[in-house]
Amino acid sequence: MSSLSTEVSPVGSTGSRTARPVRHFYLGMAIIIALIIGAAFARAAISDLSHPLSPRPWILHFHVALCSMWVLLFLGQTLLIDRNRLAWHRTLGSFGIVVGTLLPIAGMATAVALARYHIAEGRASDPAAVIGPLSEMAAFGFAFGLAVWWRSRPEYHRRLMLLASCILTLAAFPPVLSSLSLGHTRYLADVLMLAGPGRDWIASRRIHPVYLYGLPILVLWQLTVRWIYLSEFPMWVSIAHTLVQ
Repeated sequence: MSSLSTEVSPVGSTGSRTARPVRHFYLGMAIIIALIIGAAFARAAISDLSHPLSPRPWILHFHVALCSMWVLLFLGQTLLIDRNRLAWHRTLGSFGIVVGTLLPIAGMATAVALARYHIAEGRASDPAAVIGPLSEMAAFGFAFGLAVWWRSRPEYHRRLMLLASCILTLAAFPPVLSSLSLGHTRYLADVLMLAGPGRDWIASRRIHPVYLYGLPILVLWQLTVRWIYLSEFPMWVSIAHTLVQ
C-alpha cells in the first residue's frame, strides 16, 4: 500500500486516453468494497453486536476496528492515486502496512474466539467449521504480503491490494444478503474479483499475471478448504478441536 502509482499506459493503449478510466476503475472498486463491508458491519451491529445477549469476545471489536481502518485506508489510498497524490499515498502506506499485518492475525484469533463463544452458547457444534474464516484470513495475508513485497511495482501492487480487499468481502456477503436465502453467497466475492481481469482485457486485451496465476490459485485454495471441511479430514478435525475447545 506504500507506493502504488498511476498506471499511465497499459499494453496496447496510449497515455491519457486510458489513464483516467484505469484510475476510476480502482476507485470504483474501492467504493463498492467499502459499501459491501460497511453494510455487513451495519447489519451485525443492528442485529446483536451492540446489544448482545452476552458479552462478545474483546478480540471481535478489535478485529472490526482493524477491518474498518483497512477499508478506509484502501478507499483513501485509491483516492489519493486518483488525485495523483503519490507522496501522501506513500506516507499513509506505512500505516497501511501495520494495519494489513495485524488484520489477518486478529482475524484468525477472532475466528477461534467466536467459535468457542458460539459453541458455549449452543449456537454451533462443529469446531471444524472454523477452517472457513481461518483460510480467508490466510488468503488475505498472502495477497497482502505479496502486495507489500511488490510495492515498487505498481501494476502488481494495485492488483494484489484489490484481491486482498475482495477477499475480505467473502465474510461480508452472507450477512448482507441473508434475507435473500441464497446459498454460498460468500463466493460472490469471487465474481467481484473477476472485475479486475475484465478491466485488463477491455483496456489492453491482456490479463495481468497477478490474475492469470492468482485467481486460479485462490479458487484451488477454496476448493481444497471446502473438501477438507466436507470430508471431515481427520487431521483437520483434530486440529480444530484442539483450537476451539
